[in-house]
Amino acid sequence: MPQTGYEDGTTAVKQAENLNKIVVEAAAKLPGAAESYIRTQLNRVVEDFFRKSTAWRVFTDPVTVTPTDLPIALNPYSGTARVINVLAVSIAGYPLSPLGIDSRVLIRAANTATRPAGYYTNPFDTVYFSPTVTADVEDVVFTLALKPIPETDVEDWVLDQFYEFLIAGLYSRMFSEKEKPYTDRTYAEQYGRRYFAGIAEAKALAEKNFTAGPSPWAFPRFAG
Repeated sequence: MPQTGYEDGTTAVKQAENLNKIVVEAAAKLPGAAESYIRTQLNRVVEDFFRKSTAWRVFTDPVTVTPTDLPIALNPYSGTARVINVLAVSIAGYPLSPLGIDSRVLIRAANTATRPAGYYTNPFDTVYFSPTVTADVEDVVFTLALKPIPETDVEDWVLDQFYEFLIAGLYSRMFSEKEKPYTDRTYAEQYGRRYFAGIAEAKALAEKNFTAGPSPWAFPRFAG
């Protein structure tokens, strides 16, 4: 569910100042590229990285879901982040079964009960219980994959963890452009391999250290 203060999605956020470190470093290797253009490409790389790796994962605080809350819209999550995937839903520590959307699931979801057995999403950031509940459900926790919002600030842990991968993605993207002073297909391929290896590494680390239910370890949240 959206963090307090972000329910309407209009809370102001600041420019991604700490990404300037990558922009300045990259500009030295990209003659003729304006820093504003480098930043635009970097924003796309950052979004792509988190969407493909699902490396930024959080647990929500336990909430009580009432029948009138359904379906549960999880975006906007905060002033700097959006949900890109619902990885798990649990009630009092017990996971619900994730369901695909088909006619049988929709028929079962139309039934009612005091406690759901499963959930499905439609679209990706909106959760439906199956069967639909007729009473309040306490201690509901959502495990979510997030991505930063373009042009917003990111915390230092992102650069500490993923600096090498993000700048590799930026170089791969820009060196592959045609007929630019910095065009270099060989470098584009080399950095592209490092970038996609970084996505796989970040995804594996998240899956190893971040299970489907609350645990002592998690990537820190971005500042909201």
